[in-house]
Amino acid sequence: MLSTNLSFTYTPNLKRPISIIDPETTDEIKPILYFDEETKAELHAIADDDKEIKERFYRELEFGTAGLRGVIGMGTNRMNKYTVGKATQGLANYILEQGTQDKGVAISYDSRIMSKEFGEQTALILNANGIKTYLKITKAS
Repeated sequence: MLSTNLSFTYTPNLKRPISIIDPETTDEIKPILYFDEETKAELHAIADDDKEIKERFYRELEFGTAGLRGVIGMGTNRMNKYTVGKATQGLANYILEQGTQDKGVAISYDSRIMSKEFGEQTALILNANGIKTYLKITKAS
């Protein structure tokens, strides 16, 4: 059985940029990653830049007192649909543990770059977890 406590390690060689190790068996797990074409293109563009790869992946973006904030781009240390999705799934897990999924979550967005896309993705992930979700939709001006 696969452990839920997996460790991810950065490897500068892009032929195998991420190793996933199951600490219980010390076996390497071949990750199945599905990326859209835009994500693939961005990652291919930095394929030969070890410094940029390390900067983007050396740590996970932290959720602070002002929320989840950072440079927009691909990587675990960037704001993107994958980091937003991970944080949202964590919120969904908490809401489900508390049994408050029927109370619902209100989501809005503002004029910041990607705010609408991140808000919509958050609503979809919460909804997929059976959590009532209210998304404020505003008309483009």
